[in-house]
Amino acid sequence: EEYDNTRYGGFYTQEQAKEIVKYAGERYITVIPEVDLPGHMLAALAAYPEMGCTGGPYEVCPRWGVFEDVLCIGNEKSMQFLEDVMAEIIDIFPSKYIHIGGDEAPRTRWEKCPKCQAHLSRFPPAHSAFPGPSRPLACSVGQETAHEPRSGLL
Repeated sequence: EEYDNTRYGGFYTQEQAKEIVKYAGERYITVIPEVDLPGHMLAALAAYPEMGCTGGPYEVCPRWGVFEDVLCIGNEKSMQFLEDVMAEIIDIFPSKYIHIGGDEAPRTRWEKCPKCQAHLSRFPPAHSAFPGPSRPLACSVGQETAHEPRSGLL
């Protein structure tokens, strides 16, 4: 096994994150948040299995990695979840940019999911069908989303 199952991470409360942003801003540093999606969502899918392509069950993985289970882009509940998350991020981080990753999101579930296929069929092949509502939401408050260059989400 490549990873040793040592706990990694943790979290900051919204108030703690706001304090960090304020502290950084006083030092002319901009904190750019990253919300890696539509992949790296096993914890969210374990809590809300209806937001995935298969409906689960999903388990939070105790190791690092890239996993096939990602948010279902043809599911309105998933899109609402993303809008809600982005609204909270925008409230905490006043930076011009929000990094949404996207490079570690296998499309294998989307290829087999009727909802995802219906969603994807609405876009020309070269157009990004994701991140969906999060880009207009971020831009509507003067922020921009940034993707990993190799993600294919632009």
